[in-house]
Amino acid sequence: NNAYMSVYVSVEKAMGELEKISGRHYEPIEYFGSKEAEQIIVMMGSGVETAEETIEYLNSLGKKYGLIKIRLFRPFNSDVFAKKIPQSVKKIAVLDRCKESGAVGEPLFVDVMGALSVAGKNIEVIVNKDNSVTVKDDGRGIPVDIHPKTGLSTVETVYTVLHAGGK
Repeated sequence: NNAYMSVYVSVEKAMGELEKISGRHYEPIEYFGSKEAEQIIVMMGSGVETAEETIEYLNSLGKKYGLIKIRLFRPFNSDVFAKKIPQSVKKIAVLDRCKESGAVGEPLFVDVMGALSVAGKNIEVIVNKDNSVTVKDDGRGIPVDIHPKTGLSTVETVYTVLHAGGK
């Protein structure tokens, strides 16, 4: 919904204006920590500052941790969120203080999982010697490049070689 996402852009611009006045930099979604972090925390609210100080301390000891601070939860910009995650990350902890009884997960966790499910960055489609297909990915991304072995789009390669389109 374009109108809904325009709120994100408006808040981003307002944060830029606030920086001009106060000198403090804010973004709707911010990353803090090691660029080579293997473990990150995603959170919002009053606990963020404590997590940031802890990560700063641990990283000063040679650790590699990171934090994604959510300053604007709605609308949740999945694309921006996914781009904030360093390529080195292997584990993500989502700390959400909200409870939603009966839900599959807490609101922030659900949005993070949704963003990760469509943000596959590393997708490799391999046509094996026996003509089977192996798909390796870091999410549920859709392979769109031309496959080097078949010369077809990788989606077409998966469907035509597998005949069923599954992994």
